[in-house]
Amino acid sequence: MKKSADTPDDEDFTVLYDRAWDTLIPARANYLAGVSPHYDEVFHDVVQRTERAGSLGKTDIAALVVWKRLSAQTRWGSALMSLPEAQIRSVAERAVTAVRDTVTRSEAARTGRSIIWELPGFRTGDALASAVLTAAAPQRMAVYDQRVQHTLDTLGLTLTPTPGRYGRYLQLLDDLLQHGAAHTGDWTARDIDTALYWTGSPPGTKPLTSTNPHRSFRCQTPSPAPHHRYQRTLNSLRSEASAPPPEHPRDTHPLFSKTPTPQLTLHSLHQLRTPESHEGLLVEFAISQAEASWRAGWGEGGWSPRRDCSCTRELTPSLR
Repeated sequence: MKKSADTPDDEDFTVLYDRAWDTLIPARANYLAGVSPHYDEVFHDVVQRTERAGSLGKTDIAALVVWKRLSAQTRWGSALMSLPEAQIRSVAERAVTAVRDTVTRSEAARTGRSIIWELPGFRTGDALASAVLTAAAPQRMAVYDQRVQHTLDTLGLTLTPTPGRYGRYLQLLDDLLQHGAAHTGDWTARDIDTALYWTGSPPGTKPLTSTNPHRSFRCQTPSPAPHHRYQRTLNSLRSEASAPPPEHPRDTHPLFSKTPTPQLTLHSLHQLRTPESHEGLLVEFAISQAEASWRAGWGEGGWSPRRDCSCTRELTPSLR
């Protein structure tokens, strides 16, 4: 068995890998039971297009960004979109050829990763790069992300972040497949990565059955009914309308206060707009003042309450 620098010593090998399989086998079963069978349809479409074209283009990469639930509101997203389609496909075609080569899995992964590095968005981290390479060779490659790393750390399987990590990751999966051949049947590296992902949920979270199998979100308490939120907002506005404005909005304005108070998102305020009514004008005024406080305290390049419509950050209703 070929070992990377991260492979454990012989005396620890059996214990570590037996323990890993004791975790991965039930995790894979739970993954299959818990994730929508339709979620990977986007990924399979990219796989089929890559098989026919021998390369990936902007549309394929964009589909994988959505599949991985990554953010494209970055500099690399703009830089990638500014490149000619032909240039992107030229680089991707070389990467596809590399991961399909007959060399060892880890060597193919290392070569493919070094090629795709040439494109914006692939120079740091391995999440998106691993998704592209897996779409190019789904029977050989595997997806890597922070959840996978968390599980490997928990199991005591070392994978350092030094250059060449993706190649070492595939070598580690190769070692696992060889060690577990007696009881894993036809498992692929991709099967292991889904089991690693499922095991790697941080405390307090659980993967959603209809979302990306490579990212999950904290289960959120449902927001109050709209009419309750509406009345709560108006009561707060009426009681605090006479309060003086703060000198330092970012530090002292109730918009950014951490004091335990009833919470409401600015997105919800927008949903409560009824400009034709007096109370609707109060809500409208609250929105304008909240956004003014945001600009004063955070700046145009910082966090935006208008953009934060996922309800992951809550704002107090004490908006002046």
